[in-house]
Amino acid sequence: MYQVVQGSCQVREAGDSSNVIAELQTGEIFGEISLLLGASTATIITASEKSEEKQNTIVLVIEAEFLQRLFSNDKTLAGKFYKYVAIVTQRRLLDRSSVNK
Repeated sequence: MYQVVQGSCQVREAGDSSNVIAELQTGEIFGEISLLLGASTATIITASEKSEEKQNTIVLVIEAEFLQRLFSNDKTLAGKFYKYVAIVTQRRLLDRSSVNK
């Protein structure tokens, strides 16, 4: 899983790299579905061009093994994390369905 620490990233369909389907901003996560399902997804994530502030995009890698160790020691944190992932996923699905109408 990944988190955009600085800058932004574009989400594109794997079969149509010219079609930007979403823009991820600082603080947003991606790769959560792959983390949960253990499979690849049908999207390509690329760093956006440098912003007006001339900042490079920085992405934090969050290893699955790290999360597993963390959650095995703190079940409350695990519950909060999975609730957050569910909310993020719901928002993205709603955004995609409103675009496709």
